[in-house]
Amino acid sequence: MRILLILLFRFVFIAVVLSLCALFLWGRTDFEKGKTFSRDFLQYPIIFTDRYGVEIHRIFGTENRDWMAIEEVPEMLKQATILAEDRRFKYHFGVDPIGITRAMWVNFKSGKFTQGASTLTQQVARKAFLNDEKKIHRKLREIFLAMGIESKFTKNDILEIYLNTVPYGARSNGVSVASRFYFNKPPSDLSPAQSLILTMLPQNPVSLGRKTNVKDWLGSCPEKTTNCNLFETGYQTTRIEKVLLALAEQNKWSRAKTYRVWQELKLTKLPRNHNWVHSDFQHFQFYVRDYLAKKDLDIASIKDGIIIKTSLDANLQKDISQQLRQASKNLTLDHNIQNTAFIILDNKSRKPLVWIGSRYFWDSDISGQLDMLRSNRQVGSTMKPFIYSAAIDQGYEPPTIFYDSALMFRNGPHNPKNADGHYLGGIRMTEALAKSRNIPAAKALILGGGERIVRKYLDTKFGFNINKQYKKQAFGWTISLGTAPIKLSRLANAYATLSTGKRQSICPVISVKTLGGKTLGNFCDQRRFTTLSDTTRFFMSDILSNTIARPTDYGWRDNITVPDYNIAVKTGTSSKRIDGNIYPVDDLVVGYSPNHTFLLWGGNTSGEALNQGSVSVIAIGKIWNKAVQRFYKKYPTSYAHFEKPSGLKLVHGEWATNDYLPPSYDRLNAFVLNNKELGLNPLNKLN
Repeated sequence: MRILLILLFRFVFIAVVLSLCALFLWGRTDFEKGKTFSRDFLQYPIIFTDRYGVEIHRIFGTENRDWMAIEEVPEMLKQATILAEDRRFKYHFGVDPIGITRAMWVNFKSGKFTQGASTLTQQVARKAFLNDEKKIHRKLREIFLAMGIESKFTKNDILEIYLNTVPYGARSNGVSVASRFYFNKPPSDLSPAQSLILTMLPQNPVSLGRKTNVKDWLGSCPEKTTNCNLFETGYQTTRIEKVLLALAEQNKWSRAKTYRVWQELKLTKLPRNHNWVHSDFQHFQFYVRDYLAKKDLDIASIKDGIIIKTSLDANLQKDISQQLRQASKNLTLDHNIQNTAFIILDNKSRKPLVWIGSRYFWDSDISGQLDMLRSNRQVGSTMKPFIYSAAIDQGYEPPTIFYDSALMFRNGPHNPKNADGHYLGGIRMTEALAKSRNIPAAKALILGGGERIVRKYLDTKFGFNINKQYKKQAFGWTISLGTAPIKLSRLANAYATLSTGKRQSICPVISVKTLGGKTLGNFCDQRRFTTLSDTTRFFMSDILSNTIARPTDYGWRDNITVPDYNIAVKTGTSSKRIDGNIYPVDDLVVGYSPNHTFLLWGGNTSGEALNQGSVSVIAIGKIWNKAVQRFYKKYPTSYAHFEKPSGLKLVHGEWATNDYLPPSYDRLNAFVLNNKELGLNPLNKLN
């Protein structure tokens, strides 16, 4: 019998040794694989922020995380995590034999799988390499992977990986995202109670996430009492309370402090869901993505996640978006204006601070998903300053008389008319522009060289791109009234050029970095081309900022004059013929200071006509004015006065260069030769 027992013992021993060797050989691949763990195995989001680091949008797949270094995680959160998930974390080698033995005994007694014994390292292994299926071979693989991870990384490294890996709820992976989702603050600002709440979530994020009242996570007294609390005799503690008591003991908290933390838990309510898509920034994030794609950056191909810091001011954009929505009801009733768009550009850097493509992105009734700032629209009289600039560059400076008289051309059925149907006779440039007279603008086009030359001038100096877009289309004199459709963002940029004299591209990006902090390059085209002389841009700015010259009828002057700030402003209304009648279509107000440009559009995405008589200065002038005031309330020091260059003199109250002489009208005379011109003689002297 003794010999049989010895033989049996040897057989069992050899069998165990062989089984362990076989198991080791089987698991060796996973052990080695665990040593190869890298952050690259995980999914990371694409994050858009404003200029101050405020998140405005993020793109992610099935997992949504930010990476946070272990040094940035508060000590309380690290302690609570270890106490909740793996109390022997600092002492085991990736697998906790004591925990496994306990779990096996509990499961054996219950007759089913009710308790696991996964260490923090095993959870990292499962999340990085495996899935959550409950099978023996998967559990064995998890163990070998965990041991491989432990052989390569320090405990601090593993804790950092865990805190950035596990799910804390739907679309919330890692403590950084979870902290902002549940408490709208970074982990460094969490209270002890909030840290405790986060540590509970990874074990069952779906179930706990549905119990938004944290008091439902707490225990109860055996009998109903008026003051049932953690310290009552017989109180039945739950998991979160057990961790709280362990945390209190470890940190030597007083009973009073422990009770205060428990009370905070009882009063905490979690949000039900979080919308990672911010409606106010949808048009802008699509614009930024398209912009970067044109710069050959495929953001979706960057595996370790990126942060795109944009030029936007998120809070200012939200304020102005809200203002536009509040004004929408009256705009629709009074003018049939159902949609609006707004942009603020920094003239020096050409970076947008506000980019609102429509009144509301998700409103299908107004086709809100179309970005009107990237749409081509007829821009009406807002084109006139650029036409006059062309005339100035040909020597027709502000003192030049632009005769407001009836004009008839043989080559077209429609001839220039003023909006009011009247003629003012000989007027100078300031009055012609301030009162937005159509006939003087048509004559300025002729004096500037005619359509062919002026089109090239508009494209070269201001980047309008008319010749490229409309190669075979002739607009004739109507181009001076803005009939060539222009992207509204391009129009705003042209006004920024009018302010600075330098042409450059709009750039919505400040920086693009990986989540690890690596800069991916400079995606702004910093090239600047000086296209306007200081005198030409000053002439335009001085005329457009002359508040006294603005008409006073119907509140015209008041609507677009910003109190305490001298802004150069031009309004415009495009129109179309319907059954022989003229109807307005697009209302525009554009203004600029030396440092910023402000453009507001009002109309209908479909091109549906506005109510007859709708004029931009009346319909949207006050709205534009309030938006500009909001900007200067936040950035009062950004305002500057227009500076007058040297070498100028006053002629009949208008600025001109020192060598200015009244030019002849040979070009205009040649153009209208043999064309019958009605009304006041354009060659009459100014009365």
